[in-house]
Amino acid sequence: MTPFDFHESKPVEYYLHMIGHIPARKIVALGDILYSTVRPYLHNMCIVDRFFSHQPIASTGFAVITCHSNLNGEFLFYYLMSPTFDAYANDSDNARGVAYPAINDNKLYRSLIAVPSVTEQKRIVEKIKEVLSYVNNNISAQ
Repeated sequence: MTPFDFHESKPVEYYLHMIGHIPARKIVALGDILYSTVRPYLHNMCIVDRFFSHQPIASTGFAVITCHSNLNGEFLFYYLMSPTFDAYANDSDNARGVAYPAINDNKLYRSLIAVPSVTEQKRIVEKIKEVLSYVNNNISAQ
């Protein structure tokens, strides 16, 4: 594994195309990440990987994240599941509520993320997929 340099560290919102607020719904497109802002420790998120016959929308319980060309969507998806991001999203200053903890979109979009080059992001994603495939194959073999 080769070491890499983080070229910059900026809030996530820097890398996103902001979506105008539409009451009670958010427009969703191919490649977007849907991140459940309620109980962020559950990691309820996905990458939209197909087209739909009707325009898909998400409720306000989800942040819709559309990545810039300098941020690989899969890299961000795996980062959002990392212990580093978990600590941020579930910190009491960010996740409000006891029975129904949630992080609001602004706190989510303002979180800092160290972003390596696009080439390095792709390499990291491929390595994660390789490890996950190995784990899944060994679990199914048991």
